[in-house]
Amino acid sequence: MHYASGIEAPGRLLRTAAVRALLCVFVAGVVRLNRQPTPDVDNLLPYLLVAAVFAVNLIFVVLSRSGLSAFRLMAVQVWMDVLFVTALVYLTGGVGSDFLLLYFGPIIAAGTAFRRNVALLVASVSTMGLFFCAAAYYSTIASGAPLVAQVWLAEGRLEPGALVGVLAMQASAFHLVAFLASTLTMRLRTASIQTEQILENLSDGV
Repeated sequence: MHYASGIEAPGRLLRTAAVRALLCVFVAGVVRLNRQPTPDVDNLLPYLLVAAVFAVNLIFVVLSRSGLSAFRLMAVQVWMDVLFVTALVYLTGGVGSDFLLLYFGPIIAAGTAFRRNVALLVASVSTMGLFFCAAAYYSTIASGAPLVAQVWLAEGRLEPGALVGVLAMQASAFHLVAFLASTLTMRLRTASIQTEQILENLSDGV
């Protein structure tokens, strides 16, 4: 199911936690620059979501030092990232969100840590999450998507032709990145194993 050795997994988990913490700060900054926060709950939801992600990230750091399986924690981390990114995209404009690129984070993480089928599954679930966001924005045109501030609604309502193009492009990009990340990781892993075997047999050859 996975590529990395048991020694690599805890270190990788901590590195991804550090990257996630930096992304939380970045996302909060981008939301703040684009939209003036107001006391309305709908406008505060993106900030609350980022705060929740940051808190969960700290919990993963603690769990990584508690002796739990690093691979299981990484798997849970990837799926929770897909969920959090989908929620963020939904709250900040749907297909018009500035944060669509964040979907590539869990996809690449799955491609480098797990097998290709897992990476492609993460890409497919990310695609379904994006389709859900688009459907939510277009199914309630009169009242607007639930829990979304009015200021974000116009950005998520592209023309039908443009919407189909964006969804098709994103779905293709998600699966292509999953395929390439898993393929590259598999080749690097194979080359590493071959190098280790050569070094192990070098003394016998001498």
